[in-house]
Amino acid sequence: MPTSISALACPQCGGSVKLEQRMCSYCGINVVLSVDQASLIGNESSCPTCLTHYEPGERFCGRCAKPLLMDCPSPGCRATNSVWRKYCSKCGIEMEPARQQIQIKERMVNLEQLSIYENDLQQIYGTISKARSRERAIKYLIGLMALVAGLMIGLLSPTFGIIVALILLLFAFSYRSDEVDNLESSLEVCQRRVMDLRLSTDKTIDPP
Repeated sequence: MPTSISALACPQCGGSVKLEQRMCSYCGINVVLSVDQASLIGNESSCPTCLTHYEPGERFCGRCAKPLLMDCPSPGCRATNSVWRKYCSKCGIEMEPARQQIQIKERMVNLEQLSIYENDLQQIYGTISKARSRERAIKYLIGLMALVAGLMIGLLSPTFGIIVALILLLFAFSYRSDEVDNLESSLEVCQRRVMDLRLSTDKTIDPP
Protein backbone atom coordinates (compact mmCIF):
# COMPACT_ATOMS: atom_id res chain seq x y z
CA MET A 1 0.00 0.00 0.00
CA PRO A 2 1.48 3.39 -0.93
CA THR A 3 2.68 5.36 2.04
CA SER A 4 0.85 8.48 0.75
CA ILE A 5 -2.56 6.92 1.48
CA SER A 6 -3.85 8.17 4.83
CA ALA A 7 -7.49 7.06 4.55
CA LEU A 8 -9.59 4.27 3.02
CA ALA A 9 -13.27 3.80 2.24
CA CYS A 10 -15.63 2.38 4.86
CA PRO A 11 -16.84 -1.08 3.70
CA GLN A 12 -20.41 -0.25 4.75
CA CYS A 13 -21.12 3.38 3.76
CA GLY A 14 -18.11 4.31 1.62
CA GLY A 15 -17.11 7.20 3.88
CA SER A 16 -13.47 8.16 4.28
CA VAL A 17 -11.84 6.57 7.35
CA LYS A 18 -8.35 7.54 8.52
CA LEU A 19 -5.98 4.60 8.91
CA GLU A 20 -5.46 5.26 12.62
CA GLN A 21 -9.21 5.17 13.32
CA ARG A 22 -11.04 2.00 14.36
CA MET A 23 -14.52 3.31 13.61
CA CYS A 24 -16.20 5.02 10.67
CA SER A 25 -17.21 8.59 11.54
CA TYR A 26 -20.27 8.37 9.28
CA CYS A 27 -22.00 5.06 10.04
CA GLY A 28 -20.24 4.03 13.27
CA ILE A 29 -19.15 0.59 12.06
CA ASN A 30 -16.06 -0.92 13.72
CA VAL A 31 -13.32 -1.42 11.11
CA VAL A 32 -9.85 -2.95 10.89
CA LEU A 33 -7.20 -2.90 8.19
CA SER A 34 -7.16 -5.93 5.92
CA VAL A 35 -4.21 -8.33 5.87
CA ASP A 36 -2.92 -6.88 2.59
CA GLN A 37 -3.40 -3.36 4.04
CA ALA A 38 -5.30 -2.35 0.92
CA SER A 39 -8.78 -1.96 2.37
CA LEU A 40 -10.85 -1.75 5.54
CA ILE A 41 -12.95 -4.64 6.83
CA GLY A 42 -16.07 -4.37 8.97
CA ASN A 43 -15.27 -5.83 12.37
CA GLU A 44 -18.36 -5.27 14.52
CA SER A 45 -17.88 -8.55 16.39
CA SER A 46 -14.48 -7.60 17.81
CA CYS A 47 -13.59 -5.83 21.04
CA PRO A 48 -12.78 -2.15 20.32
CA THR A 49 -9.83 -2.22 22.74
CA CYS A 50 -7.97 -5.45 21.92
CA LEU A 51 -9.87 -6.58 18.75
CA THR A 52 -10.60 -10.02 20.23
CA HIS A 53 -13.64 -11.68 18.62
CA TYR A 54 -16.75 -11.94 20.79
CA GLU A 55 -20.11 -13.63 20.46
CA PRO A 56 -23.40 -11.66 20.24
CA GLY A 57 -24.86 -10.85 23.65
CA GLU A 58 -21.56 -10.79 25.53
CA ARG A 59 -21.29 -7.68 27.71
CA PHE A 60 -17.56 -7.77 28.45
CA CYS A 61 -14.50 -8.85 26.47
CA GLY A 62 -13.17 -12.24 27.53
CA ARG A 63 -9.57 -11.08 27.08
CA CYS A 64 -9.32 -7.50 28.41
CA ALA A 65 -12.66 -7.29 30.32
CA LYS A 66 -13.63 -4.03 28.62
CA PRO A 67 -17.38 -3.40 28.13
CA LEU A 68 -18.82 -4.40 24.75
CA LEU A 69 -22.27 -2.92 25.33
CA MET A 70 -23.44 0.37 26.82
CA ASP A 71 -26.77 1.95 27.63
CA CYS A 72 -28.14 4.91 25.71
CA PRO A 73 -27.47 8.13 27.67
CA SER A 74 -31.04 9.37 27.09
CA PRO A 75 -33.09 8.92 30.33
CA GLY A 76 -36.19 8.09 28.32
CA CYS A 77 -34.49 5.39 26.25
CA ARG A 78 -31.68 3.52 28.02
CA ALA A 79 -31.53 1.00 25.16
CA THR A 80 -28.50 -1.29 25.08
CA ASN A 81 -26.15 -0.62 22.16
CA SER A 82 -22.83 -1.85 20.89
CA VAL A 83 -19.98 0.18 22.34
CA TRP A 84 -19.02 1.12 18.77
CA ARG A 85 -22.39 2.56 17.69
CA LYS A 86 -22.30 6.26 16.81
CA TYR A 87 -26.04 6.69 17.37
CA CYS A 88 -28.54 4.81 19.53
CA SER A 89 -30.34 2.06 17.61
CA LYS A 90 -33.64 2.95 19.31
CA CYS A 91 -33.87 6.73 19.74
CA GLY A 92 -31.06 7.95 17.45
CA ILE A 93 -29.28 10.07 20.07
CA GLU A 94 -25.50 10.43 19.72
CA MET A 95 -23.67 7.84 21.84
CA GLU A 96 -20.40 9.72 22.23
CA PRO A 97 -21.27 11.23 25.66
CA ALA A 98 -21.95 7.73 27.02
CA ARG A 99 -18.69 6.47 25.51
CA GLN A 100 -16.77 9.30 27.16
CA GLN A 101 -18.38 8.50 30.51
CA ILE A 102 -17.26 4.88 30.18
CA GLN A 103 -13.70 6.03 29.42
CA ILE A 104 -13.62 8.37 32.44
CA LYS A 105 -14.99 5.71 34.81
CA GLU A 106 -12.58 3.05 33.49
CA ARG A 107 -9.61 5.38 33.84
CA MET A 108 -10.54 6.34 37.40
CA VAL A 109 -10.95 2.68 38.38
CA ASN A 110 -7.67 1.74 36.68
CA LEU A 111 -5.77 4.58 38.38
CA GLU A 112 -7.17 3.59 41.76
CA GLN A 113 -6.25 -0.07 41.25
CA LEU A 114 -2.85 0.92 39.88
CA SER A 115 -2.10 2.93 43.02
CA ILE A 116 -3.07 -0.04 45.22
CA TYR A 117 -0.95 -2.53 43.26
CA GLU A 118 2.05 -0.18 43.13
CA ASN A 119 1.91 0.16 46.93
CA ASP A 120 1.65 -3.63 47.22
CA LEU A 121 4.63 -3.95 44.88
CA GLN A 122 6.79 -1.73 47.09
CA GLN A 123 5.80 -3.73 50.16
CA ILE A 124 6.63 -7.01 48.42
CA TYR A 125 10.05 -5.64 47.39
CA GLY A 126 10.83 -4.79 51.02
CA THR A 127 9.52 -8.11 52.36
CA ILE A 128 11.30 -10.24 49.77
CA SER A 129 14.59 -8.45 50.47
CA LYS A 130 14.32 -9.41 54.16
CA ALA A 131 13.25 -12.96 53.28
CA ARG A 132 16.29 -13.39 51.01
CA SER A 133 18.55 -12.14 53.79
CA ARG A 134 17.08 -14.77 56.14
CA GLU A 135 17.52 -17.41 53.45
CA ARG A 136 21.21 -16.51 53.05
CA ALA A 137 21.69 -16.61 56.82
CA ILE A 138 20.22 -20.13 56.96
CA LYS A 139 22.50 -21.23 54.12
CA TYR A 140 25.56 -19.86 55.95
CA LEU A 141 24.45 -21.61 59.14
CA ILE A 142 24.00 -24.95 57.37
CA GLY A 143 27.39 -24.49 55.70
CA LEU A 144 29.02 -23.82 59.07
CA MET A 145 27.32 -26.89 60.54
CA ALA A 146 28.62 -28.93 57.60
CA LEU A 147 32.20 -27.90 58.34
CA VAL A 148 31.89 -28.54 62.09
CA ALA A 149 30.19 -31.91 61.56
CA GLY A 150 32.76 -32.89 58.96
CA LEU A 151 35.64 -32.05 61.31
CA MET A 152 34.13 -33.87 64.28
CA ILE A 153 33.20 -36.99 62.32
CA GLY A 154 36.51 -36.78 60.51
CA LEU A 155 38.31 -37.38 63.81
CA LEU A 156 36.78 -40.87 63.85
CA SER A 157 36.60 -41.48 60.11
CA PRO A 158 38.12 -38.93 57.73
CA THR A 159 36.38 -40.37 54.67
CA PHE A 160 32.95 -40.43 56.31
CA GLY A 161 33.54 -36.93 57.67
CA ILE A 162 34.23 -35.59 54.19
CA ILE A 163 31.08 -37.30 52.83
CA VAL A 164 28.89 -35.82 55.57
CA ALA A 165 30.38 -32.35 55.04
CA LEU A 166 29.81 -32.53 51.27
CA ILE A 167 26.19 -33.65 51.72
CA LEU A 168 25.46 -30.81 54.13
CA LEU A 169 27.23 -28.27 51.91
CA LEU A 170 25.21 -29.46 48.91
CA PHE A 171 22.02 -29.07 50.95
CA ALA A 172 23.07 -25.57 52.01
CA PHE A 173 23.79 -24.62 48.40
CA SER A 174 20.41 -25.92 47.12
CA TYR A 175 18.33 -24.72 50.08
CA ARG A 176 15.34 -22.66 48.98
CA SER A 177 12.98 -20.96 51.39
CA ASP A 178 9.25 -21.49 50.81
CA GLU A 179 8.75 -17.92 51.96
CA VAL A 180 10.96 -16.60 49.16
CA ASP A 181 9.24 -18.82 46.57
CA ASN A 182 5.80 -17.57 47.61
CA LEU A 183 6.92 -13.95 47.66
CA GLU A 184 8.53 -14.21 44.22
CA SER A 185 5.29 -15.70 42.83
CA SER A 186 3.32 -12.83 44.36
CA LEU A 187 5.86 -10.36 42.99
CA GLU A 188 5.49 -11.75 39.47
CA VAL A 189 1.68 -11.56 39.62
CA CYS A 190 1.78 -8.02 41.01
CA GLN A 191 4.30 -6.84 38.40
CA ARG A 192 2.18 -8.29 35.59
CA ARG A 193 -0.96 -6.65 36.99
CA VAL A 194 0.76 -3.26 37.30
CA MET A 195 1.95 -3.51 33.69
CA ASP A 196 -1.55 -4.44 32.46
CA LEU A 197 -3.11 -1.56 34.39
CA ARG A 198 -0.57 0.93 33.06
CA LEU A 199 -1.29 -0.18 29.50
CA SER A 200 -5.06 -0.16 29.93
CA THR A 201 -4.92 3.27 31.63
CA ASP A 202 -3.07 4.70 28.63
CA LYS A 203 -5.52 3.12 26.17
CA THR A 204 -8.70 5.02 25.41
CA ILE A 205 -11.48 4.44 22.90
CA ASP A 206 -10.70 6.93 20.16
CA PRO A 207 -13.78 9.02 19.25
CA PRO A 208 -14.63 9.20 15.55
